[in-house]
Amino acid sequence: MKYELLEPKNTIFNLYQIRALKDFGNVKAGQLGGYVENSNNLSQEGFCWLYERSYAKAYSRIVDDAQIFHAIIYGDAYISGNIELHNRCLIGGTRSKVRIGGNAKIYSSKILDNSSVYGNVEIHNSILGGNAKAFGDSKIYNSSIYDYGEVFGKAIIRKNSVIKCEVSGCADISETILDSTKDYITIDGIYFKNVSFTYVFKNQYGVDNWCVRGFTDDKLIISFSSKEMLKYIADVEDKTIAAEFKNAMYICNQVKYAREQNCEFRHNKLNSHITRFN
Repeated sequence: MKYELLEPKNTIFNLYQIRALKDFGNVKAGQLGGYVENSNNLSQEGFCWLYERSYAKAYSRIVDDAQIFHAIIYGDAYISGNIELHNRCLIGGTRSKVRIGGNAKIYSSKILDNSSVYGNVEIHNSILGGNAKAFGDSKIYNSSIYDYGEVFGKAIIRKNSVIKCEVSGCADISETILDSTKDYITIDGIYFKNVSFTYVFKNQYGVDNWCVRGFTDDKLIISFSSKEMLKYIADVEDKTIAAEFKNAMYICNQVKYAREQNCEFRHNKLNSHITRFN
């Protein structure tokens, strides 16, 4: 055994506090931990640990090397792998199965209602619910994923976005409400592998939204409206790159017009440009 339950139960939470019986991982023998309803909530195997400001109850289960720094875990939640929960997370649901695993890092977020998180995902100040999924290397900031919405690949969701569909690839979505994958496309640059465009056809402000990633650096992210994009192209000295932007704008505008006319736009190089288009 690596920990014990301390008697009596905490009268406020009606849970047992745990105490380590030996050194393991970053935990030292005698160190007080969080609170559990019973020994099934936290595995006696591996390096998993529930720190003092955390609570696990009902049928929830924490296994492997999961580190629960500050969270409430309840319902039938199953936490595995090397995941980390920080800053007042709420995980579970009264009648739902939440699954979190891999190397995910979650901060100040709620993962509820049969949602799943796997891979190298990072989630900050967000809510996943209604069978939502996040996996791959995706990152979610200050947003909500609902109604079977999925975020994966290297997608980035930020700034109060609401996602109710599948978002993947290198899409970078900001201040946007997406109900369908038909609301956005992601276009990769032809000449420069580090350049990618995400074009969102509508958002909650009714403004077309451009995002450009990796123009001179993989970590650089620039957001444009359509008018700003035109001005930016005019200021770009490298004609090859400017042509790339113009070509991307042309494709997006043609696709948008075709959708407005309820018809389909075809382009002989479309498949080499668009990596996510449903």
